[in-house]
Amino acid sequence: MEWMENLSDELKESKSLRDFKDVEALANAYIQTKAMQGNSIRIHGPDASEQAVAENYQKIMKHFPHLVMKPDANNAEQTKEFYAMMGVPDSVDGYSWDGEGLDDTIVSELKTLAHDTRMSKTQFTKYIVKMAEMQGATNQQSEEARLRMGAELKNEWGMAFEDRYAVVEKHLHDNPGLGDVSQQSPAQMQAHYQMSRSLNGTKQMNQQPYVQDSQNTPEEAKAKMKEIMDNPVYFSSDPKDRFVQAEMRKKIPQLIRESNPS
Repeated sequence: MEWMENLSDELKESKSLRDFKDVEALANAYIQTKAMQGNSIRIHGPDASEQAVAENYQKIMKHFPHLVMKPDANNAEQTKEFYAMMGVPDSVDGYSWDGEGLDDTIVSELKTLAHDTRMSKTQFTKYIVKMAEMQGATNQQSEEARLRMGAELKNEWGMAFEDRYAVVEKHLHDNPGLGDVSQQSPAQMQAHYQMSRSLNGTKQMNQQPYVQDSQNTPEEAKAKMKEIMDNPVYFSSDPKDRFVQAEMRKKIPQLIRESNPS
């Protein structure tokens, strides 16, 4: 090219200069390059001082404010600032929950777990909402199981169903290895009830707290009514038997209801 005639042989051989058709084109390229250098950020080397590294980071963050700098794991202040920027509160009090379905103890434990694992407030909200939904589903399943159990045991336990169900439920709660009440069959429920009665009898002998149901099954109620009716004292005219007769008569209405629960 004509404009290269006055250059040294070494420059004439430069392939990069062959892209320019004249001096003006070369001058424009030079100006653009200088402008780019003014806006560029030079990457520091491995031997750069802490101050130089910090200044370089500041330049980068100035041009790219949405970038997040990885904190030094050994720098508590950097780590705290990083997680605060991610939405992690300073303490468990920073998490909030005003929904339903979870008691205060569980909510408190979940808040502690969230803070220990550095959950953001948004993550915690999603997490606890899901936990409440799962707890609600579990409660619904337990209620459905109780109703199914009631349908099958109602005829046998009658008005005693609620009391006996509560006895079995407490027995299973006190003995977790036996499984959840929702997992029991009617036959297992009856067996657990008898076992609980046996254990409670032992507790009573040892003067320990004893939980007792007050209702009779239809068959038990009928048997007790027959026992009363077959007792000669019930029809006695002896004045000495009147107190016992009065106590027997008090029991009759309840036994009639229990013997015919429907």
